[in-house]
Amino acid sequence: MALTHEKAFVIPLLMVLVTLAFHQTTSRTLDVDFIAQKHDQWIAQHGRTYLDSAEKERRFQIFKKNYDYIEKFNAAGNNTYKLGINAFSDLTKEEFLASHTGLKMPPNPRLSNTTASYDSYDNPTEVADSIDWRERGAVSGIQYQGNCGCCWAFSAVAAMEGIIQIKTNTLLDLSEQQLVDCVSDNNGCNGGSINTAFEYIIQNGDVTRNDEQALKNAVSQQPVSVSIAAGGNFQIYEGGIFQEDCGDSLNHAVTIGGYGNENGMDYWLIKNSWGQTWGEKGYMKILRGSSNSEGHCGIATNASFPTAQ
Repeated sequence: MALTHEKAFVIPLLMVLVTLAFHQTTSRTLDVDFIAQKHDQWIAQHGRTYLDSAEKERRFQIFKKNYDYIEKFNAAGNNTYKLGINAFSDLTKEEFLASHTGLKMPPNPRLSNTTASYDSYDNPTEVADSIDWRERGAVSGIQYQGNCGCCWAFSAVAAMEGIIQIKTNTLLDLSEQQLVDCVSDNNGCNGGSINTAFEYIIQNGDVTRNDEQALKNAVSQQPVSVSIAAGGNFQIYEGGIFQEDCGDSLNHAVTIGGYGNENGMDYWLIKNSWGQTWGEKGYMKILRGSSNSEGHCGIATNASFPTAQ
């Protein structure tokens, strides 16, 4: 009789396990199909093309990995920023950084013949609690550097456009391509330095290194070019204040276009050159007031600005 009861118990248990396995398999299939549909929609939205079906499958697997990571990260609900699908979602981090950064730090970034020997913003007469140079007409529209390691040119041009607008009340559309083609001491799409770009176009000044207050002083007066480490979740950042790990290498150049406070947290507003599908329509808020003297992601390590009479 005991054996009969054991058999009676085991059979329903097996049926439950089989049912669970079936549902899990079906769920995984539906999940893959759903993400595959998302990938096809993404391909159409961004005009992406692949060499063949094998390449498409490889890119789909990368897209799926990024999609799953984004969903899990955002669902956690305990972060100060969020991630999202953008034009770079079928690239690995390594591929993305290799093709969309390009900062090359000079061996002696502070020893420039055209750099001011003093920081003219050490003691400004007035430093606003917050500022957004977009609202004052000193920041041009977001652009996209493409698969060209010329972030240095976009950073320098944005800062240059800013100081010209502040001095003349006219926002010019200057040419990044001219810097890429003509700054012989840089390497075009293979990388370059912000300071070298400034040497080509105009006199420039430097902000005291590893001093976020000095950086704030400078940004209160004009947009400022900075070097940053753009690792970690930079590639898929969508919005909010970024305050997590971004790597140790200063590999990217951006322009600080302002600063402020959101929900009690201080931030820098940076203008990037990765198009409007990235971040907050091309912009990022990043932690200001880091416990690290270099600033979050090294933002206070190498900052400079063009000067104009």
